[in-house]
Amino acid sequence: MPQPEGKALTISTYLTGLAVAMIPGFQGFIGDRIFRPFPMNARRGKYWIWKDHDSFNRPEGKELANAEPPPIGGFGLPTEAEVKARKWGLATNWTDEDLADADVGPMGAAGYERRKVRYVTYQAMLRRELDMAGLIRNTAWSTVLSGTADGATAGSNAGAAGNVTGTFRQWNDDAAEPIKLLRKIATDMEFRVGVRPNFMVIPQDALDVLFEHPTFLDRVMGGANTDRPATVNLALLQNMLQIDEIIVTGKVYNTAKEGEAAVNARIWGRDIFIGYKPPEGEVDPENPAAGYIFNWIGTDNARPSPFQIAANPQGIFINRFTTQRPAAYWAESYLFSSPRIVSTFHGVLLKDAVIERAPL
Repeated sequence: MPQPEGKALTISTYLTGLAVAMIPGFQGFIGDRIFRPFPMNARRGKYWIWKDHDSFNRPEGKELANAEPPPIGGFGLPTEAEVKARKWGLATNWTDEDLADADVGPMGAAGYERRKVRYVTYQAMLRRELDMAGLIRNTAWSTVLSGTADGATAGSNAGAAGNVTGTFRQWNDDAAEPIKLLRKIATDMEFRVGVRPNFMVIPQDALDVLFEHPTFLDRVMGGANTDRPATVNLALLQNMLQIDEIIVTGKVYNTAKEGEAAVNARIWGRDIFIGYKPPEGEVDPENPAAGYIFNWIGTDNARPSPFQIAANPQGIFINRFTTQRPAAYWAESYLFSSPRIVSTFHGVLLKDAVIERAPL
């Protein structure tokens, strides 16, 4: 395909700043709430993969005699790994005729251009969301439980095969015990690595089933009547599970080609993820966590070309230029970002927590 000719850059910092300002308004993207973003000055960097979580809990040392030196203790070093922020991009274009048509409409020509920028920015966020969900849902975590019609009500090691370490009964069954299962998962993670999980990612479909499940309602409806109905909300669930954050996702993506009928699929399917992330402000690739998002943001001397005077913590950059042949205006988005797993012991995956439901 012939490439555009007569390229002339016109905007770098303004549209990049505009795109970053748009990001909070894109509802449903949860990637940077699951793994803490880690900004990189260079496109390549290093991080540690943690596999030894028992050394700090092993009592060492001894009572010392006079002038006796203490014994030597230690722990195994984590595995050093390299990450390179992946470069992803998308372009869109428009013409003077498009601007003239838009100018007489409700959004105006300037609004039409902003919408073009919004489109390529949204696509960058969607790409990162797909990368994040795909990584988490396909990782061999130390605990991966699969929902089945006849699994143990509160989970067990039965049915282990491949990456699956056990099974549980899907939550559509009133005999299932989802609250007990989730609490066991949190307690067992603390037993293995010394910290409790502090967040959970749950699809809206699974949350809807959980909120109507007898084992949940029994815990929240104590003493409730028609004059004082029970309040079913996330705060109650967080208190039950002793977890800091519940991240609800319902994001979808369209697998059809442009011009075809939409074929929507849920990015997270019916899977639930429970994990640990360090507190905000304590982000360090040497600290154990389920994972991090490594974003190339650049430095004063080296940034993604042609953005030598624009940088942002999301790793997203917007380019704006015009071409003579074809006579068009263009907006490009670039994403320099790669999620990575740091510790498979700091995450638990529940596959197919509920039965698949077709939209009405």
